[in-house]
Amino acid sequence: MTTTITPRLPDTSLFHRRASDGRRRVLVVDDDAVARRLMVTVLAVRGYEVLEACGGEEAVDIIARLATERLSLDCMLLDVRMPGLDGMGVLERLTEAGTPVPTVAVSASSDRDTVIQLMRLGCDEFLDKPVRPEELLARINGFIERSQRSTALRRGREDRLREEKAKLEHESERHRRTAQQLGELSRQVESARTVYQDLIGTPGVIDGLDLVWRNRPLAAMGGDFLGVRATDVGGLVLLADVAGHDLGASLHGVLIKAFFEENCRRGLGGEEFLRLLNRQLVGSGAQRRLVTAQLLDFDLAQGRVTVISAGHPQVVALHGGDEPAVMPGVGSVLGMSEEVSFIPARLELEPGDRLLLCTDGVVDATRVDGPSGRRQRFGLDGLRAAAAGPGLAELVAAAWKAALDHCRGKPSDDMLLVGLEVRQRDTRDYEPQAIPDQGSATVRRSDQHPSTPPAKG
Repeated sequence: MTTTITPRLPDTSLFHRRASDGRRRVLVVDDDAVARRLMVTVLAVRGYEVLEACGGEEAVDIIARLATERLSLDCMLLDVRMPGLDGMGVLERLTEAGTPVPTVAVSASSDRDTVIQLMRLGCDEFLDKPVRPEELLARINGFIERSQRSTALRRGREDRLREEKAKLEHESERHRRTAQQLGELSRQVESARTVYQDLIGTPGVIDGLDLVWRNRPLAAMGGDFLGVRATDVGGLVLLADVAGHDLGASLHGVLIKAFFEENCRRGLGGEEFLRLLNRQLVGSGAQRRLVTAQLLDFDLAQGRVTVISAGHPQVVALHGGDEPAVMPGVGSVLGMSEEVSFIPARLELEPGDRLLLCTDGVVDATRVDGPSGRRQRFGLDGLRAAAAGPGLAELVAAAWKAALDHCRGKPSDDMLLVGLEVRQRDTRDYEPQAIPDQGSATVRRSDQHPSTPPAKG
């Protein structure tokens, strides 16, 4: 069968404007005037609004006009065998145009193949000619009710699908914007991390001391700081830990660096420096951060070091062939109160003596102990037990590995470990050496290298 392609019509299933009196609308299509008039009369008497067409082309035109005017069509009684455009052709036209209409096929004789083809084209019900009025009304009533229920269910599903689609599109757009914002934030954090590393710098140099350090910030930037500055008789080493792991902690680390350098230029050290730093922190108001610190004042000319602690983990000293010992220096945490007190500890030094300093991220490295579920800290005892090695670099590497192994490589805070070794003052120069670890370096004396503090990761 050859069909003529007509322009695509509006989808009548979207338009449901009924007659002003609310009657159901039916289209009767039959080339037999007698049969058509019978069906029109029976339906009209029972309250239907009835339209009629004497052929397929007229039926297609009526449906197109209804769609254009957004008028509903509850049912089409369609004669299968008609001259010109028959019932099969009408359904094909409507399918091609995308305007499905609930259809009851009427035929004097329909073989099985014809019925199957009609069903594939959207025909929903069948009536045999001649049509009896009672059967016509019963079938049409039942068919329209089923069709309307089916349409209502389909529309409900379509409405829900549209709502879900709108929600998904909204969520997708929200996630897209969030991803865009996170990407921009990530770029900003990386830029800030680079600037932070440039600001913090690398450790300075003290003639007569070897220095090895390991650093691992918990986040992109951290709050641990190591400053080293030479003096006329030795040098100052400052280890500070700012509370928190955010950008504010890192900025406080930069401020401590600037404060340390300025006071070193002014020749201030010891307790006086820590009191001034505490006053600066307390005066920062709402931006105040608590800071623990360890200040080591080396007098290598006299062979001694004074350790002043501000709420910081104590220093582990390896003196000669003795067992590693903890130096007793204690003091107030900085930034908490204007009134602070410190009890310094002093140690006589000889060539080969070593000192281990760390922030609380090292000693607080924790693991859960097996079935008991108890949490075990690495602690100063763990640091003392791990402090062994033929050289300073090996000793620091062993202690660092022991701390990370203890917490199974998952620390809960910034970690900074520093090793110092006293050596003979001589005229030899040593180039800086790097240890392959995150942000770590070994520095030995070199008159060519400026005195700047370390980068924190």
